[in-house]
Amino acid sequence: DTSGTPEWDLDSQDIVGMSGGVGKLIFYAANSLTNSALTAAFNKVVSDNQAQVINVSLGECETSAYQDGSRAADDQIFALGVAQGQTFSISTGDSGSPGDYQAYSPNIVAVGGTSLYLNSSGNYSSESGWSGSGGGISKYESKPSYQSSVTQSSLRRTTPDVSAVADPNTGVAVLDSSAGGIGSSNGWLQVGGTSLSSPLWAGLMAIADQGHVLLGLSTLNGASQTLPDLYTLNASDFHDITSGSNDGYSAVAGYDLVTGRGTPVASQLVPDLAGGATIAG
Repeated sequence: DTSGTPEWDLDSQDIVGMSGGVGKLIFYAANSLTNSALTAAFNKVVSDNQAQVINVSLGECETSAYQDGSRAADDQIFALGVAQGQTFSISTGDSGSPGDYQAYSPNIVAVGGTSLYLNSSGNYSSESGWSGSGGGISKYESKPSYQSSVTQSSLRRTTPDVSAVADPNTGVAVLDSSAGGIGSSNGWLQVGGTSLSSPLWAGLMAIADQGHVLLGLSTLNGASQTLPDLYTLNASDFHDITSGSNDGYSAVAGYDLVTGRGTPVASQLVPDLAGGATIAG
């Protein structure tokens, strides 16, 4: 069954491309997209404890996950992973607000999306919030302490935390040998979605994780500090996105429910996230 290969190719190629190369990629395939099967896959990732940075790109309903108990089970699994030093990057979804239920977990980095515009030289020009970027206020998750400065909700977890390019019209080229439909050329596809922005952040966090290890700062009391750290980094580590909307909220100056803190200024963010390390290319 090759129907899902563009998704695997998107995730793996962009993690490798953004990070500059990783020691190993491990692919976990649930036997279905039911909540119970996904919970079993998350549990396998954490019980194996082999991957330091984990990327997930789905699109599940928060209410159904709450009602069948999988939300509570997933939260416990993610919390255990964080406690043993793992970091999760999860897409907020491609259907606008409110977005994916896993992204509302207080134990994962929720990644939204933007439209990216380049100048005539092919360099960064500007971004706006992408209309499909999932984001909003959880119905069930309490606000975590690291979001104490976020004013959009006084009681609940909000998403996204951060963002990166996701608009398919400004997306990336992915090589997929099964490709042959509209928009493909000799196996190349232009692809977007928060299924793009999440692995891009996973790649950046993999570099930062290496920096933590080099400094002996991989964990604090054994736990990953990546998510809380994202809220204490300097504003200059991010492109603050102030335009665009996801049909529920609008991007504004500072934190918002379309793009979170914004998109990475990687040359500044990665060393800061790594604890001040300078990571050679």
